[in-house]
Amino acid sequence: MAAQPLPGRIIAEAVAAFEQSDYNTARAAELLGISRSTLQNRLRVARDRQLLPERPTEELFVKQAPETEESIEDLLQRKKAHMTRALDHETWAKLIPVTVTGKKPIGICLVGDPHLDDDHCDIAQLEQDLKTVGGTDGFYAGHLGDITNNWVGRLQRLYAYQSARFSDGLKLAEWMFGLCPNLFVVGGNHDMWNNGMDLLRFITHQSRTGVVQAHGARIALRWESGEEIRIHARHDFPGRSQFSDTHGMKRELLFGWKDHVIVAGHTHVDEARVEPSIDGMAHWLFRVSGYKVIDDFAKEKGFRPKRLAPSVSIIVNPAARVEAEKVKPFWDVEAAADYLTFIRQKPTSSRTKSAKR
Repeated sequence: MAAQPLPGRIIAEAVAAFEQSDYNTARAAELLGISRSTLQNRLRVARDRQLLPERPTEELFVKQAPETEESIEDLLQRKKAHMTRALDHETWAKLIPVTVTGKKPIGICLVGDPHLDDDHCDIAQLEQDLKTVGGTDGFYAGHLGDITNNWVGRLQRLYAYQSARFSDGLKLAEWMFGLCPNLFVVGGNHDMWNNGMDLLRFITHQSRTGVVQAHGARIALRWESGEEIRIHARHDFPGRSQFSDTHGMKRELLFGWKDHVIVAGHTHVDEARVEPSIDGMAHWLFRVSGYKVIDDFAKEKGFRPKRLAPSVSIIVNPAARVEAEKVKPFWDVEAAADYLTFIRQKPTSSRTKSAKR
């Protein structure tokens, strides 16, 4: 004779006791006053009739680990703070103020691309020139980029054709920046490869260096008298012409900032020109060749050498009587040093400029 189906009331009591005892069959059976096997049988029936709720599977309770990612609130705050700093830097970089104490003129040796670790860098001439700068009161260096070769990617194969290693280039850079006080260092395309600009910032931080900027820097030299001479130095300016190697600087003068000195390196050629403006201001445009005096790439491409000197030195005298003499260029560093020493020794009154017309 087949067993009679269990009444729904019995099944419901079993399910209720099971839930009440936190899904423990022994305690539920004791609560109902029946055996454990009897309760398990009634629970099987309840499960078949889909009356038994799913039993929770969590038996271990683990405290959740702290969140490793910042919250959206913290992320927004960080990004806003970063943007504030970036905007402050951009405002400063548009025209970097440099205060010149006293009233005396100063000299700046504009150093063209040295490529220090290249075997064709005239390291002896570089050393002589920068020691002259370092030994002359009021004389500074301004570096136009491509401090080392810093080969990357497929170009790393070129290390096989030079005697200096990557680490040698860093040593040479540290040595060079220590030869004299440096007004500015701008990064060239070689310096920007492989985060090389970060290395330059670290190295120049250890030496006497004022402004260190990637690509270029626009500087305002300000004397106590209120006079201002502006220098815009970049590794390169956009624009090329077969008729002039200072075409990019002329383009900047026409469509960009109108500064007293606009100078670049990069192409390993020399050129200088002075452009008067309608208000009588004199604008000096320079392209400086640099200390890498033998260039295999130029030979390969058939570029003609156009060199005057590896650097051009300018004597900046805001009190000059003639506007065009506020910036006076010298292609010989020693001649610039002699003139700077002479003019700094003259009484201030004799250097006072005539009244503007």
